[in-house]
Amino acid sequence: MGPPQPPSLALPKAPTDLRAVRKAAEFGAQVQPDLVVLTGDILSHGRARAAVVAAMEGLHPPLGIFAVLGNHDVGDTHDPFSRGIVISDWGSAPVTVLRDRSVVVPWQGCEIELAGVDPLLFAQARNLPPEQLFTRPGAVRVLLSHFPEVPAKMPAGTCSLALCGHLHGGQICLPGPHGKVRLSHRSSRFDEGVFEEPDTTVVVSRGLGTTLLWNVT
Repeated sequence: MGPPQPPSLALPKAPTDLRAVRKAAEFGAQVQPDLVVLTGDILSHGRARAAVVAAMEGLHPPLGIFAVLGNHDVGDTHDPFSRGIVISDWGSAPVTVLRDRSVVVPWQGCEIELAGVDPLLFAQARNLPPEQLFTRPGAVRVLLSHFPEVPAKMPAGTCSLALCGHLHGGQICLPGPHGKVRLSHRSSRFDEGVFEEPDTTVVVSRGLGTTLLWNVT
């Protein structure tokens, strides 16, 4: 018997993920939200850029589209097929990418302040604490962070709403007598769904699509 062989890699077909993106954008166009946010891992390869931009161009929320980048966007991933790319030209889509900064959006006589965490600074432990990203005490504060670790550690009352992604519900899960048995990110305080914290609601999206499948042979 020879040495153990590494797992074989299978790259999912890109059209599957793109169909999911298009369906999500079509749903957004139907419900006509006031504001749209993207919580990172927007692209894993440049070949999908045009399709993602076209999907966002089909959305016309009056308050705009705001995004943060994820680890795949900046190339911080173990996926050998991923090619990090940050979209710089969103065409006619009203997308604003927030990298450790905030913006204020007027809405019905109030202010919504949206702050976004930069993934590169987060990976290097150099990002600003989320409570320092916000500048308007009287605004409705919304934090966009690809990583749920950020709201898990922030002081109570930092913001009214935190929107995250990254964990995909645990990546690989098995059914168990008391619910899902997660084989990845088992220690995460926020894994998927809605969490009501003191003065803050944390929403962790499972996301769309897949970048890499490991087939153990």
